[in-house]
Amino acid sequence: MVDNKIPEAILKEARGMISGSTDQYLKNQGLKFILADKKQNMAEVKIKLDDKIYTKNIKRELVNYKEKHFYTKKITNNIVYFKVPVWRNIGQVLEQKLAFFFKNGVRVLIIDLRGNMGGNSAESDIFTSHLFRKKVLFGTAEIRSSNKNLKLKKHYYFINPSEPYWNIPIILIVDSECFSSSELFIAGMKDNKRALVIGETTGGGTGNPRKFAIPCGKLSLELFVSTWNYQRINGQSIEGRGVEPNIFISPILDDLLKGKDVVLERAVLEAKKLI
Repeated sequence: MVDNKIPEAILKEARGMISGSTDQYLKNQGLKFILADKKQNMAEVKIKLDDKIYTKNIKRELVNYKEKHFYTKKITNNIVYFKVPVWRNIGQVLEQKLAFFFKNGVRVLIIDLRGNMGGNSAESDIFTSHLFRKKVLFGTAEIRSSNKNLKLKKHYYFINPSEPYWNIPIILIVDSECFSSSELFIAGMKDNKRALVIGETTGGGTGNPRKFAIPCGKLSLELFVSTWNYQRINGQSIEGRGVEPNIFISPILDDLLKGKDVVLERAVLEAKKLI
């Protein structure tokens, strides 16, 4: 219990304050509310273990958010890892990094997209264009043809190939906080059988939304409205559904306590099979 509330009750209350269309995203975001509060007071946590109840007081502090940055690391001589936190000002960097590693003998690329809530698909396209020999369809979107009517026009999302072509296996690590441009990339790569996707089902929100600010007393209510209906090449919608991985794996509490990244470990295991 936390402050004499059971976690399930806190999660239920939190769901009403979270904007999301899938259970996996609502659960993921709701977990952040279990120890959170509006005030910087102490959290009284009671844990039952082996029929004994232990009480622990935990100090609450304001979150100091730090923007995450792209980075790479070599896992083995043949396997390289890219962490891509957002699709913004990253396309040419990815292009240059992969060109360098491919030239120096790397044979499998693991791209970690966990927590990547999107950005600009043009950035991912710069990188993706080197992964296909020919023009490929990633998906379609129905968009209003004019502000004056409700008629829809179908748009096609293609990836056009660029030189050089990198014939390298790709593994994508994903979770329920992958949205928007990330989901377009993940779905397109998976549906064209160009990547092995490992992790959790993605968040299910890729409607290219517009933001509307609504005055609400001293606060400002922000409403995000989808501007298209996007469909994968297999006919499935991403909105409210997400993209399922090829291999589903999610960390449990024991993994987190031990500092184990079981998803990355599985990705490395699969990568070694591809060398």
